[in-house]
Amino acid sequence: MRTRGGRGDVRIRKMTLKIVLVGERTVGKTSLLERYLKNYFSEECTGTLGGRVYPTDLEVGLEGEDVALAHVAFFDLMGEHSVRKVFAEPFFFGTQGVLGVCDVERTETLHAIKDWMDVVTRIAGPVPLGIAFNKIDRADSMAIGPEETAWVRKEFPLVPTFMTSARTGQGVEDAFSTIVSRAVDAVLATGK
Repeated sequence: MRTRGGRGDVRIRKMTLKIVLVGERTVGKTSLLERYLKNYFSEECTGTLGGRVYPTDLEVGLEGEDVALAHVAFFDLMGEHSVRKVFAEPFFFGTQGVLGVCDVERTETLHAIKDWMDVVTRIAGPVPLGIAFNKIDRADSMAIGPEETAWVRKEFPLVPTFMTSARTGQGVEDAFSTIVSRAVDAVLATGK
């Protein structure tokens, strides 16, 4: 679709994207999504049972004045291992982007991201990935240090990382806009 603008043609690309959030229980996947989409945060942790879909429409700037109009379905999945084993195929098939989330107070949640990413990419293929180090507002009890940072660089050398806090909103916009933008670019590159 092309529209006439004041300075020439603007190309509008429409697409549908599936972005999944993965990670262990209580790392803050739902809280990050609600902060990003609704600018809302609740101290209550209810846990996600199964999965929830958060549909939204986003406009992403492309090269020049071109624009992608993306209908994005964010999949918020429970952090249970059964998702990776039993329900992986239906949850991850057709995924165009993944945001892995860990809790900076619990190093085991960081190391579990590798298993999550491996399962998703086995099913969805080489899709854009991102890692959110969540709950940085609790820096006084941060358990992730140089050893874990080195591990991430080794395991995920080209994957962007984000320091986020669903409570304060810090880094949330950057994490989501980056993964959506990279997913848009990947879809356009493959022509799907």
